[in-house]
Amino acid sequence: MFFRGGDDMNKKVILEKFVANRPEAIGAYGYGSGVFSQEGYKETDNPQIDIIFLVEDLIDWHKENMRINGTDYSIMGKHFLKTSDIEDIKGKNRITYFSHINENGFRFKYGVMEEKDFLLFLNSWQNFFVPGRFQKPVLKIIGSEEEDNAIEYNKRQAMLVTALISPTITNRFEFFRLLCSLSYNGTLRMVIAENPNKVFNIVEGNYDRLNEIYSLPEDYIETDGDLLLIKHTKALKHVKELPIGLLTYLYKNGYDFSNVFSVRHGIFDFLKEHNKAEEISQTIEGIKTNGIVRSAPYLAAKVKKRVVGK
Repeated sequence: MFFRGGDDMNKKVILEKFVANRPEAIGAYGYGSGVFSQEGYKETDNPQIDIIFLVEDLIDWHKENMRINGTDYSIMGKHFLKTSDIEDIKGKNRITYFSHINENGFRFKYGVMEEKDFLLFLNSWQNFFVPGRFQKPVLKIIGSEEEDNAIEYNKRQAMLVTALISPTITNRFEFFRLLCSLSYNGTLRMVIAENPNKVFNIVEGNYDRLNEIYSLPEDYIETDGDLLLIKHTKALKHVKELPIGLLTYLYKNGYDFSNVFSVRHGIFDFLKEHNKAEEISQTIEGIKTNGIVRSAPYLAAKVKKRVVGK
């Protein structure tokens, strides 16, 4: 049984033990339903614990980890890491994932990414796969000041984007639901392999936490308790502050920066294009690193979530 309802300190201790058994990392962050409670889970449920490691050199980190934690890797994964060049190993999203790692009575899935790629993507949104995960609650195990700054920038831009695509009058719950859905727009997993109530369950289980980590900008969001008034005209004045990846997409595709409906349309197009392509790429990369034997149960579990509603 996992730590449903446990405090952050208990969760952090378990994650710290796992991190300590791996090679040195610059950053390590826990996230997802195995770390933060989500609506729809029972006390007896045991969701996989998700972690992202940020390292200086991806190849060197995996070489050392294969030496001390060889069982983390499938036969196919070891061969892939030993015979492929760095660009193939990083893949489109520049992160390698390994799942179904059983340790100390818990089940883990972890991704490994070079810190320079993490900083680039969170500050630019040239790739949205990892930034989308860091717009939801994360539990910091270790990290650098640069990572902290990138994470905060990513969250600020997620708020701006959410304000631009929100109706004029909304409420805090719906605002956070829309914000947490940014990384799911256009993904196949929400069609065939995820609980359709996934985003609602994230917000329902983490509503207070989301209010703690997101301080809504008074410049373009007027608050009255849970009620929110979105000032789209003022939000549009911040459009050119958006991450360069999104800004370049809007500019190249001719969206009107002075028209909220045009910008809104462009944002949805950007999210759908990125999320779909990056999700497909990560599924393929996951098979390369985990092999069929480990990948099949993981994908089956995702489909089960859709069927049973978790």
